[in-house]
Amino acid sequence: MKGGPHPARLRRAASPLSVLGSARFRARLSLEVCMFARSLVSTAQAALLAERARFMRASPTRGEEWLWRELSASKTGFAFRRQLVIGNCIVDFACTKRRLVVEVDGAAHIGRERLDAHRDRVLASLGWCVVRVSEEDVVNHLAAVVARICSIAAARPYVGRAP
Repeated sequence: MKGGPHPARLRRAASPLSVLGSARFRARLSLEVCMFARSLVSTAQAALLAERARFMRASPTRGEEWLWRELSASKTGFAFRRQLVIGNCIVDFACTKRRLVVEVDGAAHIGRERLDAHRDRVLASLGWCVVRVSEEDVVNHLAAVVARICSIAAARPYVGRAP
């Protein structure tokens, strides 16, 4: 057909990979790869972790539910995400702009101290600060736990674009 663009040019222009050429996209991609350590896991493992995180978001513990109600509200001033996949770990709560992870240790963490310590070291090596709170403290002293988390988040440096 005369007069129209060549089909190969149409395919190239419509390709989602053409966006990869932009410097802004590459910078954002490298920040995400560094921040969430997406390169540490295979595609299949990432899919399994995402599915597991979705399941965990649907069935939180009582402490996680109460803490999420406080952290998700805009009154803290920090944006937290729940059951976030970082590398090969699923963390309870994460403030990505401050690289802060909050783990609620309940009954599922009893006897797993060595595994938790290893996860903390892995997350620290990726630049994340891990704060562990017991579920009992969340249930009995919620305001104090939220205040402690907010003070630690405020002390952390801002990561990303200027606010």
